[in-house]
Amino acid sequence: MTIGSRIMEDVFFESGNARLHGALRRAAPGAPAVVILHPHPQFGGNMNNNVVLGLEQECADAGFTTLRFNFRGTGRSTGVFDNGAGEQDDVRAAIALIADTEPGAPVIVAGYSFGAAVGLPVASNNARVAAMAGIAPPTVMADFSFLADCEKPLLVIAGDSDSFCEHARLAMLLTRENHRFRLLQGVDHFYIGEELRAGRIVCDFIRDAVVENSGCGGS
Repeated sequence: MTIGSRIMEDVFFESGNARLHGALRRAAPGAPAVVILHPHPQFGGNMNNNVVLGLEQECADAGFTTLRFNFRGTGRSTGVFDNGAGEQDDVRAAIALIADTEPGAPVIVAGYSFGAAVGLPVASNNARVAAMAGIAPPTVMADFSFLADCEKPLLVIAGDSDSFCEHARLAMLLTRENHRFRLLQGVDHFYIGEELRAGRIVCDFIRDAVVENSGCGGS
C-alpha cells in the first residue's frame, strides 16, 4: 500500500507552553506506531525533511502507523527553539499522543540527526516505547554513550562519509544482543537518494524487534 492511499490527519497537541503540529497516518489497529523526529530546526530541519518523508513512506508501505511533527518554533508549531531540553519534552508529548491514539500498539521512536540526539535519550527511559532507531546520530553535538546501557531493541544507521557522525564510536557502544548497527557505504549526513533505503532498514528492524515478537502486524 502506498503512502498516497493512506489518509493523513493534521494533529495538534500540547507540549508545555507549546502547541505542536504534526501529521498522523493510521494503519490497522495494533500495528506498530512510529514517531519520526526531524533534524535540527535551526539548520532548516522540519517534518518535511527528505529522510523523515522517506521513512514515513516506507513505514506506510509496511503497514505501520506514523506520526511526524514539527518541534517547537518550527513550521506551525508554536514556541521557540530550546536547545534540546524543550524538544525532549516535545518527544515525550508525541509518544503520549500516539500511545493514547493507538492503544495496544507497540511504539517505536525513530530520529534522524538532531531527532536522534533528542529522541533516543527520551525513548530509552520511556516505558511506553518498545524499540528505538537513530539515523545519523550527530556525535559531534551530543553524547550517545548512554546507548551502551540501553536494554531496548535499538538500531543505529550511519554513513561512512558522514562527518557529523563518528560511526566507529557508535558501533563500539552497541554490544547487546538486541542492538543493531548498519554502516552505509558512500553515504554522508544528508542521505540524498538514500532516504528509502534507510527507511527500509528501519522497517526491517521493526519487523524483527517488535512485530515477530509480539504477533502484531500491519496491513
